[in-house]
Parts: sequence; C-alpha cells; structure tokens
Amino acid sequence: MNILFVCTGNTCRSPVMSAIFNKQAKKMGLGDLKATSAGLFATDGLPMSENSKVALRALGVRVPKHKARKLTREIYNKADLVICVTDDHRRTLLAIFPNDKKIQSIKSFVGLEDLDDPYGKSESHYYAMARKAEVAVVKIIEKLSGEQK
Repeated sequence: MNILFVCTGNTCRSPVMSAIFNKQAKKMGLGDLKATSAGLFATDGLPMSENSKVALRALGVRVPKHKARKLTREIYNKADLVICVTDDHRRTLLAIFPNDKKIQSIKSFVGLEDLDDPYGKSESHYYAMARKAEVAVVKIIEKLSGEQK
C-alpha cells in the first residue's frame, strides 16, 4: 500500500511524516506499507529543512535523501491513500479531486489535530511537530494494519 503525505512546501511536515512512517512500518514488520510525500505548492528540488533533519535525528529516525516535489496527478494516482497534514490541505485536494475517498487528513483519518507549520520557527517548534507526527504515524499504522487483517 502506497501512502502519500501532503503538506504545503514538502520540506518540513510531509517528509518528516513519511520518514517516520517508513521507519515504524519496517519496525512493525509491515513492509507492504510505504510512504512518500509531496507538497501542494512545493518548489521541486528543495532539500528538507535543516531543522526537520535535526528533529528526525532526535527521534532516532534516519534522515532520507529528500528533494521537495510538487504534487502532480501522476504522484497522486500512484497513492492508495493520501493523508494531508491539515484539514485545509484536504479541502484543497478535494476541490481538485472531488469526493475521492482516498483523500484524508490526520484529523479525518485518526482524529488527531493538524500539524502546525514550523517553517521559519525555532528548532523546538520542529521537534514539537516531529513528536506530533510520530504520534499520528503510529495511529495511522495501527489503523491500516487493523484494516489489512
């Protein structure tokens, strides 16, 4: 199953979520679950923010080789499930792909709050975002693994 995490610029929240997701899925023996990420307004090729890298390392997650990419129809079509980091992102996607049930937000899928954008803020904001992302990822994986049984 291919999971696509979506945020705005694809340099902070969605790549952090996909890195954490892939580590957790592997750790739980769920190799059939894979995550990638994209941004609604990303500039292709930008690196992951330095503070996002610091936050991942603090959580013990290997920093992936990441280059931002703008969400395209091709990327979208490869995903089995699209999880947006905010309800606003979800609404934006639903305007493009009306009534597509594969479009969810963290809130709609597992009942947790949106991930605040740490862009331009201190390292502690990035760490707080990454911790919230980690909690969300665990709940997402638990839900997906329960649905696959």
